[in-house]
Parts: sequence; structure tokens; C-alpha cells
Amino acid sequence: MSTYIFHGDDQAGSRQHLHALTSELKAKDILVQSLAGKKITPAELEIAVATSNLFQKEAVLVEYLFSRPRGKDQKTCLAYLAGYQGDKDLILWDKKELTKTQLKLFPKAIIKLSKTPVLLWRLIDSFLPDSRDSFLTLMHETAQESDEGFIFIMLARRVSDLIIAKSGDTTKLQAWTRARVIAQARNWDESTLLQIHSELTKHDHALKTGRTKLSYLEALDMIITSKLS
Repeated sequence: MSTYIFHGDDQAGSRQHLHALTSELKAKDILVQSLAGKKITPAELEIAVATSNLFQKEAVLVEYLFSRPRGKDQKTCLAYLAGYQGDKDLILWDKKELTKTQLKLFPKAIIKLSKTPVLLWRLIDSFLPDSRDSFLTLMHETAQESDEGFIFIMLARRVSDLIIAKSGDTTKLQAWTRARVIAQARNWDESTLLQIHSELTKHDHALKTGRTKLSYLEALDMIITSKLS
């Protein structure tokens, strides 16, 4: 039995690592049972993990368990998994980087941390009204190492943060990016940010519903070209 932990803010990269592992397990005829860590009860978790499949080997994937609100159920679920000594492989996936304290619960786990590439942060921080040409160049360079869907998500998130900063309610911003976002927001007027946010939302919906043949990168090209100078 092995325990695997996939975590970090590069969710696209982390998902790729998870997919590689689950594909490897399935190739070995191991059934991967997926559980919703955000809402599963300790009793449900124990039943799912402890119940044996007479016809096929199983592994258990628990997602978002660390991200759920802290409480008795979360603590009990983590304690159960940390103490599990059965035959099933355990896989934990979370959308954020876990703390050392959280990781210490699983001292023998195989851990894969996926952090957002440094180049992507440079791109997001360089998003300014008069940066069209340089931003497009850096964006296409970044797309060589980062998933273009993730670039789209990160830019949309930054635009949302800039709108929040313009509103003055900066307590909603993440502490570790607050100063950068506030400084960046000073270069923007709110109406332009709202227009860009609307365009991002429109293209995101069209891409997810198959109503456009554009890729995420092509959609960003259109938005940046039309809204930046």
C-alpha cells in the first residue's frame, strides 16, 4: 500500500500528475474510487476505504479534504487515512499547497508539489493598460511551459482581484499578493477592467460549452489586442 499526495497552486500541472498516476493504476486493472473530500463523513470514508472488492484491486482518491472547513469531521477523516494500514493505495489531491504540519500526518507518503511557474507570475504582474505587445510576447512564451487554460484562469483571477482593489475592499485579497495587486490596480480604470472581465467570462463560457472553435490562447489574443494599447 502506498499513499500519494498531490498539492500546489498549479492545479493544471497537479491534475496532469494525478492523471498520470490514475492511468498507470487503471492499466494495472486497479479500480480508482473517487471520493468528495469536501463533504464526506468519517463513516462514509471508512466504509469506502475498508470495504474490499472481491473481483478487482482498488485505490481510493480523496479530493479537497484539506480544503474543507476545519472541524471534527475533517480531523477524523484525516486521522483515519493517516492510520490506514490496509491494502489499498490512497491518493490525496488538493488545490492548494499544504503546510508542513499537514504533510507530517503522512510521513511515508509520496508527495508531488506543483507550484505555479515563475514565468507565469511575471506575466500576470505585467498586465498593464499599455503593455499589449510585450504582454502578448510574454504570454506566448509562457504558453510553452504552462497550460493555456491555466494562463486564462490566472489572468481572469488577477482581473477580478484588480476590480476588488479598485473598489477599496482589499481585505478580500490574498495577503501574499495584496501589495502587488493594489500597486497594479493604480494603473487601471475600473470600467476597462469590468469590460475585460466581461470578455473573459463570455469566452470562458463559450469554450466550456463548445460554442467557439477558439483555443484559450486565441481567445486571450483577441481580448488583449482589443483592450490593451
